[in-house]
Amino acid sequence: MRRTILSLFLSFVIALIAFLLVNFFILRKMGRGALQVTSVPKSAVYLNGTLIGQTPFCKCDGNDMFASGEYSLKMIPDASESAEKNIFPPFEQKIVIGTSLLTGVDRTFGKGGAAEGSVLTLFPIANKQEAQVLVLSFPQKADVIFDSVKRGETPLLLSHVTASDHAIILKKEGYRSKTIHLRSVLGHKLETLIFLGIESNQEEKKASASAQSENKTATNASVLITQTPTGFLNVRSTPPVDGVLAPKIAEVYPGNAVLLIEEKDGWYKIELLDGKTGWISSDYAQKK
Repeated sequence: MRRTILSLFLSFVIALIAFLLVNFFILRKMGRGALQVTSVPKSAVYLNGTLIGQTPFCKCDGNDMFASGEYSLKMIPDASESAEKNIFPPFEQKIVIGTSLLTGVDRTFGKGGAAEGSVLTLFPIANKQEAQVLVLSFPQKADVIFDSVKRGETPLLLSHVTASDHAIILKKEGYRSKTIHLRSVLGHKLETLIFLGIESNQEEKKASASAQSENKTATNASVLITQTPTGFLNVRSTPPVDGVLAPKIAEVYPGNAVLLIEEKDGWYKIELLDGKTGWISSDYAQKK
């Protein structure tokens, strides 16, 4: 009797392993990956302009996943779910869905620069015995505390990390600290793009300064940062003068949407989330 039970158990285990292996190779052959999207408040989720559902959203099951590739993700918050029926601006970002991998997007909506969130994406790397974590932030130069140890400022690539659970804390003056829990995987680089929310008192100061400014041009236009050869776009203090580039004051990333203030000779004056203004080349930005 015991031998029969053991035989049945082994048969079940072998069948289960075979099923998982078959599904794994089918997914790799089909080139599909998973997408998980969460938000506060709930939001409608669009992929390449098509409504695919509402948060919490997860396409994480076999053939129901998405074809791997680059997508434009847009999240429009549900005003009925937010306090005092506030209508928060939507969130739009370029994302990558990898074969047999999970891409995770989280957003906490808020007014102006008070919104925060993260985009986590896994990318395969050549060394299958190494795990990496790339920490990006908006705005940049945020302190990175990785597993309780300060490791530097964003953007920051952490190599040879253990393939296990980790905690990342980002801190920057004038912004709320944000903690991200993640799991690194051997043979992959985990890219974490973290959006920091402005502290409430800073947001009030920003609103007050904006209302008092007489030189700021009122506009509803915005621009979407497109792909660049470097993976980022420099923000400069002024447009070029006699062909000489002005000093760099910040960076923006492909997929970021920023407020357009002014246009001049192939350059856009934009406003960053922290209220600072600068100029970017229109070659890598698309008006919306």
